[in-house]
Amino acid sequence: RMYIARYKRDNCEIQVRIADYLESHPLQIEQSDLFLEIYKQAGIDYYIFKDNDQLRAAWINESFECYITGPVSLEEMKKIIDSIEKG
Repeated sequence: RMYIARYKRDNCEIQVRIADYLESHPLQIEQSDLFLEIYKQAGIDYYIFKDNDQLRAAWINESFECYITGPVSLEEMKKIIDSIEKG
């Protein structure tokens, strides 16, 4: 199972993808992705990569592999990640 949500505003699109880890290939990171850092939040390691003009955060939560991708800055990506725990 895989769930995808796209949020669009003007020319900006942020995509959230959640896939069942047991049914998919874990953490498929493109070879062109540039690893930036591991951002720790609420006991979860978020792996942040840069791919062209977009950032990607990838993490595992229980049996789900999750991604957020969009044309955002590193600080904006961290704010998005921080907002996950706030609901």
